[in-house]
Amino acid sequence: MKITEEQLITIHNRVEQVFIAKTGYKPDSINLSSGGDFYCSHSWSVSYGGTEYVSETIDADDLTIDLDEHIRIRKAKEEEERIRREKKQQEDRKRHEEAKKAERKKQYEALKKEFGD
Repeated sequence: MKITEEQLITIHNRVEQVFIAKTGYKPDSINLSSGGDFYCSHSWSVSYGGTEYVSETIDADDLTIDLDEHIRIRKAKEEEERIRREKKQQEDRKRHEEAKKAERKKQYEALKKEFGD
């Protein structure tokens, strides 16, 4: 089977579009595995000196799914993550407030004991 340069460019562009739809980022690299899957990644520097990255393995089925469906799936995952983060923040805030309240009560009891009623 002969594959033309035009076909390779078409496949590359489709893999890139699927990665963008699935992650919201343009891939820095696209690698073809021996199994026929594409491994794509995008990385960026963060303020504390490290590097963050996102990667996806894209198979032939992913290439046939409509881009809007990939975007819908990504948005649903992002929404679930946002809700999970908000819930964790609320729980953390509640624990912090309870700890502050317990500390104030401890201080109150100590002052009450020191100065009496």
